[in-house]
Order: sequence, then structure tokens, then C-alpha cells
Amino acid sequence: MADQDKDKIALRIAAIVETKLASVVRVLLEKLQQDEQHKVDIYCILEKVLQQDTGDLERGLLNKIIALASNHMRETQEATNEVKVAASNMLVTLARCYFDDVMYELHCYLKPPKLPDEFILITLGNLSSAYDIDECRQNPDICSPKILCINTKWELLVECWAGYYPLQWEHDPVPRY
Repeated sequence: MADQDKDKIALRIAAIVETKLASVVRVLLEKLQQDEQHKVDIYCILEKVLQQDTGDLERGLLNKIIALASNHMRETQEATNEVKVAASNMLVTLARCYFDDVMYELHCYLKPPKLPDEFILITLGNLSSAYDIDECRQNPDICSPKILCINTKWELLVECWAGYYPLQWEHDPVPRY
């Protein structure tokens, strides 16, 4: 199925009059459990539908989505790599509104002595790439003309002009005496 067709299907599903996101998600979850041949396509449609989510999914439904995708990612022989990638991508999209829930599920499979499945690690990597916050861009007030703000992966580096040091983020740097 072409990406354009998947987009159209997702938009049609989401646009049904008076249909709530939860109803659409339930139908797609049922299809995922029943339709062995089209799991990748269903995951792609579910991912598109979840992009419309604003964080209002019921807890039980959210847990079902996460558990099903997690199980598909960890299946050894039953699931193809394409299904595992589609499930992983859907979890990354879901994490936009439910980051803690997705991370909790993934962390459950990082405990020794068992080595984590490669798709758990791939999903964690994708999450870190997708949701790293650029503090310099998000909070431009933390940097004044006398402070150089450098955002790196997972941290914020601040460099003051020679002779200055940062007193607090809300204030300009204070001259050293």
C-alpha cells in the first residue's frame, strides 16, 4: 500500500463525523490482532491517526497499544522486521503524548540477565532523537548577548564572555571583580 493511500485512509478514518480517536484506535487494534498479512499497513495507519492525538486516550486503551507493539517488536519468528519497525515507529509517535508510559514499557525489557531485543534499543534510540529538547531555542531568554548557549544531545552548555559568570538563568552574566 502506498504512503499516500495510507495517509488518505488515516485521514478518512479520523474525519468520520462524531467519531472519537479512541473508537478509531480500538478498530485498528482489533485489525492488528486479526489481520496477519497487513500488520505493517495497519501500524502505519495507526501511527498517522495517533499523530492527531492530544493526550486524551483512556489508560486501558493506551496500555493495550503499548503492550501489543512491544510484543510485536520482541517476537522472534512470528513477526517480520518490517512489522517490528512499524511497531517501533508507532511507539515513537505515541511517545509524543505518552512519553513516560512508552519509556516505562521499554525499560522493563532492559533488565539483566537477558539481553534486550534489538528493536527495543532501536526504539529507544529513535525516541532520544525525536524528543531531545533544544533548550537554547525553547528558552531564548536564558542567553543574553554576553552568554553563548550551545545545545547538545541531552544537555545545555553555556559559555560566558571572558570576565563574566552566570549568576542565574534569568539574569545577564555578572562581571568578575
